[in-house]
Amino acid sequence: MLMLMAASAAWAVDIVFDATVDVGNGSSTAGEFCIEKDGVSICAEQGMANGVQYRFYKNKKVVITSTIGPMTRIVFECVGSGNEQYGPGGFTAEPGDYAPIERQGIWMGNADMVEFTATNFQVRATKIIVTVGADVGLLPPSIYPASGTYDAPFDVRMSCSTVDAAIYYTTDGSTPTTASTQYTAPFTVTPPLTVKAISAKDGEVSEVVTAQYEVAPSVCLGDLEVLSDNETVFLDHEATVLYQSGNTMYLRDECDGVYGYGMVYGNTNQTYLTGDIIPPGWGGIKMTYDGRPELTNLSGFKPASRHEVIEPEEITIPMVGEETWAHYVVLRGVRIDQERQVVIDQQGRTCPYFPQLSQQVDPARLFDVVAIVTSYRSKYQLFIIEEQTIPPMPPPVVCCLEDLYMFNQGQVAKFECPLTAIYQNGRYLYVKDSCDEYGLIYGDNVGGPFENGDQIEGLASWTLYNDCKQLTNYGEWEKIGDTDPVEPEVMPIEELCIEMVHWFVKLEHVNLAGDDIEPLIEDETGSVKMFNRFQIEATQDVDGGGRFYPDVNCDYEINIADVNCIIELILKGETTHEWVGGDGTCDVIGFVAVYRGQIEIIPIQIVEHGGRYVLIGDVNDDGEVNIGDVNYIINLILSD
Repeated sequence: MLMLMAASAAWAVDIVFDATVDVGNGSSTAGEFCIEKDGVSICAEQGMANGVQYRFYKNKKVVITSTIGPMTRIVFECVGSGNEQYGPGGFTAEPGDYAPIERQGIWMGNADMVEFTATNFQVRATKIIVTVGADVGLLPPSIYPASGTYDAPFDVRMSCSTVDAAIYYTTDGSTPTTASTQYTAPFTVTPPLTVKAISAKDGEVSEVVTAQYEVAPSVCLGDLEVLSDNETVFLDHEATVLYQSGNTMYLRDECDGVYGYGMVYGNTNQTYLTGDIIPPGWGGIKMTYDGRPELTNLSGFKPASRHEVIEPEEITIPMVGEETWAHYVVLRGVRIDQERQVVIDQQGRTCPYFPQLSQQVDPARLFDVVAIVTSYRSKYQLFIIEEQTIPPMPPPVVCCLEDLYMFNQGQVAKFECPLTAIYQNGRYLYVKDSCDEYGLIYGDNVGGPFENGDQIEGLASWTLYNDCKQLTNYGEWEKIGDTDPVEPEVMPIEELCIEMVHWFVKLEHVNLAGDDIEPLIEDETGSVKMFNRFQIEATQDVDGGGRFYPDVNCDYEINIADVNCIIELILKGETTHEWVGGDGTCDVIGFVAVYRGQIEIIPIQIVEHGGRYVLIGDVNDDGEVNIGDVNYIINLILSD
């Protein structure tokens, strides 16, 4: 009976608060909340219990109280590790002994109430385990951390729920006695090692408890992909830092002459630069994230032993993928489209990037982009190292359109020799180069308006439209001078061909035929479709192609004889009408275009040779022959 009573007095129980099950009075709204279970309550001054996590906000208190007996241990199972964000290192506690060990925050002591403060940062936990035990009888000690595989030296802590009990331990595998080393403070061990401990009070000794620590296997970064998740590993060789951003770091090591690449996530308590060399002896737990291996729960990271300058690997967009994941790379001569958040090479191929750049960049300029190849949602992308982005490369310089066409589509170039503007209508700008070749620049904000003969320069690339080359502008073109206007090439319809796309031509004395749906231009050599893109209206040749009207007596001179002729007409009161010029044809000036493999003409001027009847002697064209016509001729003679 006495033995049964003693055993029942030395009880201990774990009360588990699981965020996914025991949300209690918590909610998804931030604020004060309390959770109570089996005589233990957890009250947060400010935070949230949302059915997934318990969140305890920075600089706010969390009070845990027991009404069923003293608490001897409290364990927070956190989403972060150690002193990283949301990890157990955010808490301080009073009274008792509290320490963050990987993803667990462990408090040990003997109290009915413990006050935690999120002094360093917000703490997020998925479980809180409260151990309640009576202060009666002798209990064995607890050893933290528990038995397991570890990749670096760490501190061992011990506690006993029996008040005033002493703890004795050994580290050589032997059974401890009261003559062994007494535990007074945490001590550092290096695996492999076995720790055994007992508690003792008033001549009574507890049973022996054991924690066996094994050494994590040594691996290379290239081995991580084949390891099982949750396996603890360490690296016994150097590694080179490729890039560090917050808790994320990309590394490269070398094993048997072969480079391996990998990512680590967590707080290393170190800040590294690209090219820093990390000494051996660091490691963590292998996990898989987004289909790629990474190390978490990091430990053993020391300051860089030295620094080496490393150059990024030069790759192209098709090489961004599994084979280059975690590599430190450079892509040369690409453009950055911030609206679509992609980089674009000179062949028009794209690759997504992250994060958003902190400042706007010119989408027309070319860059050498330095980045880390990463993955997101099983798709590979570039993590642009913004502060190391190389300044934009100057575009290549060309002189003629054919020089530009030698580059791939999308390659932006600057014209060293200015182009001559011929005709502009909005976003359509027809030009001629110094090699007597014609072209079309099409795009918004092309600049201008420009007139025939303006010398212009700017940036452009080329693309295909209806299987014909045309230019795309990058920024406004500028006028830098002028020259003689470009005259159209006079030719019959039969000489037109697809190779003449964008030529500036003049078709003389042609007929307009067809209908409104498919208007045609015809001459004796053939016909061609007309596409009146710019809605040009025909004008009449007012001279009609005939003689000069003031030459009334038709001697091809303007002199006093013409004055006498008009006076004679006035005196006689006789006038006659004469048909002047005109044959019913037109002159069409415009540009050769191709649509669906067929040639067409885009007119910019249509002149009708319609002819007309004129009143002989009515040189001032007022409908009468009178003294006004005499004065008109005299003024012409005097003005030479």
